[in-house]
Amino acid sequence: MTGDHATDGSGLAARGESNLNARVRSPRARADGRGRAVAITGAMTFLGRSLVRLLANAEDVSRVVVVDLENPDTAGPSTTFYAVDLTQPGADARLAEILQAEQIDTLVHLAFLEAPTAAVGWAHELESLGTMHVLHACHKHGLAHLIVLSSALVYGPHADNPNYLGEERPLRGMHGAPFVADKIDVEQQVQRWEATSFTGVGLDRLQDIADALGIQIRETITYASSV
Repeated sequence: MTGDHATDGSGLAARGESNLNARVRSPRARADGRGRAVAITGAMTFLGRSLVRLLANAEDVSRVVVVDLENPDTAGPSTTFYAVDLTQPGADARLAEILQAEQIDTLVHLAFLEAPTAAVGWAHELESLGTMHVLHACHKHGLAHLIVLSSALVYGPHADNPNYLGEERPLRGMHGAPFVADKIDVEQQVQRWEATSFTGVGLDRLQDIADALGIQIRETITYASSV
């Protein structure tokens, strides 16, 4: 049996400040008068490549630091690349060193799968453990601003959902969908960390980030199961 479950995230109020683009590129971010220094994980994803291009051409961003397994072809002259595998032990220490060396004030965490995969164990390591490494690194560095990609899929396609989902709705996801379960775990990690951190944190749905980048996108996931 095959079913389609879709949500476009319309009507969601982004947690934290409402304008993602302003949060990433605000010229007021640095007291020394220079533009922001922004690091991006998951730069090889569709959104990551677009964000790297946007920031590489932004006059109010002094430098862009890519933290991924590869450097996207959208990187500009002001972009610095560091090869880091977030699934590996010690990734948090390595990332903390990079954040400190580059004097990063804003980290955009986009290292998440864009579609389900059969490699469920690896996906969990990338998203759940990878986010744990990112949060540890941010704590060590004393990061000022953290933006984390999330998804409206964490709410789940339930019959009792209202027409417009607010951020206060429970994260019920979809039973038996590891792709969604990992994203719920990430969001819960970030919420717990935010409660004890001095870092400004924004959990932004896929549609929020796409809107800030001027990208038309729709979250559509199809799950197939045999009965």
